[in-house]
Amino acid sequence: MVKRADIMRVAFQLFSEKGYSATSVQEIVAICKISKGTFYKHFSSKKELFLKLLEHRHFLSVSEEQAIEESELEAKEKFLRKTELYIRSLYGNRNIYHLIPFVMEQEEFQELHEPIREFKIKSYHLLRQNIERAYSREFDHIWDLVLFYESAVKEYVEVGSHHEEELDFAHGAQAVVFYLDLLVKHGKVKRPLLSHRLMEPFRQYQPAQTRQMSAKEEVVRFLTLLEEQIEDVPLSRTERDALRANTKLIKEEINQPEPRLTLIQTVLPLFQQNDAFKATVKQIAKHLREGFND
Repeated sequence: MVKRADIMRVAFQLFSEKGYSATSVQEIVAICKISKGTFYKHFSSKKELFLKLLEHRHFLSVSEEQAIEESELEAKEKFLRKTELYIRSLYGNRNIYHLIPFVMEQEEFQELHEPIREFKIKSYHLLRQNIERAYSREFDHIWDLVLFYESAVKEYVEVGSHHEEELDFAHGAQAVVFYLDLLVKHGKVKRPLLSHRLMEPFRQYQPAQTRQMSAKEEVVRFLTLLEEQIEDVPLSRTERDALRANTKLIKEEINQPEPRLTLIQTVLPLFQQNDAFKATVKQIAKHLREGFND
């Protein structure tokens, strides 16, 4: 049975390869082998599908960053891992992100200009927070540091995406953090490039209060991230199939009236054999302890 996630995965591939306008709902349903009626049970339009796809990719990045932040790594190592994640995420989603300016020109997306602006402001605040945590201090020229950090990451991905070989994400992260270190130590100027007056809309931004997730919702959230990681990480077909089956087993068990925690706790260590899954699995285990154990 085709799920909502399957439709989004097919749409992501088609939007990336052909663009938004050139991809039709008919083409999506044909590849998914479903009817248009089934498609419209999940999404009211192609526009909503595109928006949900952007939200989902952002959700995955935020969830993975949270897993890194709550790990036991040193502050600077967390920052390095987050930078590598940022580069990897931009590279993996580059074709979708490149579509945004062209999609936004279409009349049906005009009402999204303000939400996109809000998203940009929120992104700057998250980067500011990451930098201040990494160096355990505040900066008068923090917005300059954010600007140069984000520009370095985005241009590295942009230039690298024109070559067939995949970028070295770890090396890219190390280089960006190295150059940021130099700016922190020696790059302060008397008059910041991005002054407080210029950044007033960013400084006044107040993030909307979000509802606190239940332990079950948090577990499902990180299981969703784990599913995506299984598809992205290099694995043999046998390994990938086994991990997919184990993730499905955990999801089904979590949705039971009385989940068998012993069974879930037996399966989780199987994922920790791969470093790529450790931070995510740790979050799943944490929320299981907090919400399901008396």
